[in-house]
Amino acid sequence: PLSERIASENGVFVAKVGNVRSDARGGRSAVIAPWGVVEEAPPSPTDYVLTVDLDMERLKAYKCGLGITGDVSSSQ
Repeated sequence: PLSERIASENGVFVAKVGNVRSDARGGRSAVIAPWGVVEEAPPSPTDYVLTVDLDMERLKAYKCGLGITGDVSSSQ
């Protein structure tokens, strides 16, 4: 899907906010890393809060591998 492509091509985390009433246009909320879905809300008609630990070191390594280092400081 589009959110996963955006995360992968740009080397960023994407917070995808879904609609609990419908699966139309992508459905559930999720946090997506360049290497795939980190966490996704379950398929239920109730509110759900995602709490995710983002692996910034892995993101930094991913970006360096793509040559996207303009916003990655070597001091981090």
